Amino acid sequence: ARVTSKSEVRRWQNAKGEGTVFNFDVVDVDGGEIRICCFKEVCEKFNPVIEVGKVYMISKGSLRPARKQYNHLNNDFEIYLETTSTVEPCVEDE
Repeated sequence: ARVTSKSEVRRWQNAKGEGTVFNFDVVDVDGGEIRICCFKEVCEKFNPVIEVGKVYMISKGSLRPARKQYNHLNNDFEIYLETTSTVEPCVEDE
């Protein structure tokens, strides 16, 4: 999937605790878009890796209902990456 946008890392705090979060939007070859969210240690792991415009093979995330107050994409779901998730850069065909 190609990364079309990436947020800044933000700090959050609520009744469940605190931590960091960032998200990025991707599009597949068919034009389908979805938001990918990364919290806490997953944020620290993947934020340095993700670059807008690059293509990645992303696996082992959790599909969850989209939080429409934060997500403008035309998709009812978003993906949450976990510590076991993988994000591998793909070599693009010229």
